[in-house]
Amino acid sequence: MSGITVRPLAGSDVADALEILVDVFVADPSWQRVFRGRRIRPALTRYYRRCLQDLVPAGNADGAWDARRLVGVALWYPPGQRPGGLIGRITRLFSRRQREHLRGWLLEGIAVAPDGRGQGTGGKLLTHRLAGCTDVVHLEATTEASARLYARFGFVAEPGQGEGDREGDRVRDRVRDRVGDRVRDRGRDRVGDRVRDRGRDRVGDRGAEHGGAPGAEHTGDLWMTRLPAAP
Repeated sequence: MSGITVRPLAGSDVADALEILVDVFVADPSWQRVFRGRRIRPALTRYYRRCLQDLVPAGNADGAWDARRLVGVALWYPPGQRPGGLIGRITRLFSRRQREHLRGWLLEGIAVAPDGRGQGTGGKLLTHRLAGCTDVVHLEATTEASARLYARFGFVAEPGQGEGDREGDRVRDRVRDRVGDRVRDRGRDRVGDRVRDRGRDRVGDRGAEHGGAPGAEHTGDLWMTRLPAAP
């Protein structure tokens, strides 16, 4: 029987939560498309640190514990609030779908560490937040496995996406051009080609440890929505 328990993250949990988020999402197909393996870890560290700063004080970041060890994290943005920073601003600027989603909750990310998998950790994180939710909830599934999990909790694919979300593809291309190139240039100027190459190799190795080759089971980034239950 699983001993996983879920509760909101506290300030003292932020460092462990950040490590889990970065380790898991460094191999995520969407982030790989944005940064293409170059300087992805520092960029994700900055991004998810900002998310945790936004959400932890308000109780909108949940953690899953196996005994005293944090093994999973879920980030929930409430209606009207979305991730800050350059990536978040550019995405909302170009994506009609993102702007429409401001009216509901957004599951910004759910990450389970390797030693927390196979215990229903992701499902427990979802149940903890969705059980009493009376609002619309949006999320983006980036793998077939995650889409199947979300479907079990009442999420359905949003219409008008076809084979992948073409609008989302265009947004990510713009983000990559405006953000990824800038990050790569800074990395080259500050640390040189040798360090950047080492970083790319390490990202590849960690990606293999956390879910295989980038793009495996890629859905084309499927936006899904869960409507509140009828009263």
